[in-house]
Amino acid sequence: MALLFTGFRMSNIRALRWSDIDFDEGMLTLERMKNGLRRTFPLSDQALEAFRLTPRTHDVIVFEGRHYNKPITGLRQIDIDGNEVDKGGGLRAHDTWELFSSPAAKAGLSGPVINWMRGDVTIMQGAASRYMHDLGSHADANAIANQIVAKCGPALPLAEMLKRA
Repeated sequence: MALLFTGFRMSNIRALRWSDIDFDEGMLTLERMKNGLRRTFPLSDQALEAFRLTPRTHDVIVFEGRHYNKPITGLRQIDIDGNEVDKGGGLRAHDTWELFSSPAAKAGLSGPVINWMRGDVTIMQGAASRYMHDLGSHADANAIANQIVAKCGPALPLAEMLKRA
């Protein structure tokens, strides 16, 4: 859900710490993006709910993996009941990136806004990139999330889906 509702790279989701999420302001800070810079993003209401419902199995790491005190290493494909599915491959991070980008376009957001919202660091270079810091908003994040929900479900409330997983 975090990948789907944010459009971030798997490496950024794996590195998330609880201190990176500001639940009061609805913001998430990525400490180190692909270009090495730190960026803060607005979260949709659905993304905030997903993070609120994520069990806190670790004091620092948001998504603790199977090895104690280490972040997750990958994704596995599960069905609606939380059972693992093996159909020749799991859910890829690229799949969630695409599932974020397409609804963003359907929500009427421009290419630069979509790229900015998902953390793409190649949309602007040099001095121009400094003026892009307020490109995305909570309204944009919610517009994308509403399109994702309309396209993909969920068939169940988010809390019920996360409980099953």
